[in-house]
Amino acid sequence: MLLARPEGSAASTDNPVDRVESTQLSVSIELCNEHSALLRICRSTDRLRRLAFVALLVLSALAMGAGEPGGEPGSQFSSPGEYEARLLNDRGVILLATGRIDQAIDLFTQAIARNPRLAFAYYNRGNAYQLRKQPKEAIDDYSEAIGINPDFALAFMNRGVAHSTQNNLEDALRDLNKAVELAPRNLDGYYNRAMVFTQLGRLLEATEDYSVAIQLNERDVELYIARGRVWESLDEIDKAIADYTNALAIDPANEKAHWRLKQLGAKGRSDLGR
Repeated sequence: MLLARPEGSAASTDNPVDRVESTQLSVSIELCNEHSALLRICRSTDRLRRLAFVALLVLSALAMGAGEPGGEPGSQFSSPGEYEARLLNDRGVILLATGRIDQAIDLFTQAIARNPRLAFAYYNRGNAYQLRKQPKEAIDDYSEAIGINPDFALAFMNRGVAHSTQNNLEDALRDLNKAVELAPRNLDGYYNRAMVFTQLGRLLEATEDYSVAIQLNERDVELYIARGRVWESLDEIDKAIADYTNALAIDPANEKAHWRLKQLGAKGRSDLGR
């Protein structure tokens, strides 16, 4: 699941997590979430928390009127309310990235009150609700974001994830199809759609999506392991072994890959004994 910062927001930090895409205009941070198998999992680090704390101080200074060169704070925005809304959204992003979910929701809600057309604030509040295991509220906020910006690929993706947690798999697939259409270079769209295909029993289509994701990032160990599990379900054991072996070539200490290969070896010996 991803957080978003809108255009015109404060400057982003450098890469503090496994996959972060940062520019002057936007920042996307994968959140750790142990409650949903469909969300890509990252491990936040002490460095991320330190960077977030520094960024929060900067944003707080901006909110008090400091640090805006060449003019009054927020002078590039059409109204003080728009500037305040974006600052509140950005502060909420940082709080959410450091695990302060309730405080983040409060800031996103304040941002929406100041600018009800700020799609990112609905999207980020939806992410917070998802982390708080409130998928219905998350779906409502993602839908608001999509209503404002019909090309918001991440909102479609995360709404699809939220639908899947409610076992609304056809709705999930519809949203994830749209997410992939809008952002064909975002491997998380393929990963999450592959998970839904697996739940629907459409296993070959799941392997196809994992394969596209692997083409986008050949060093992502979890993609090989996930595809290997589907190959096992299809009784394509040689392909599963190849995927686990590739995972170990990237991460020789990966416990999941070692365990799956051990299980397949035991299964093979058992089959020979019959």
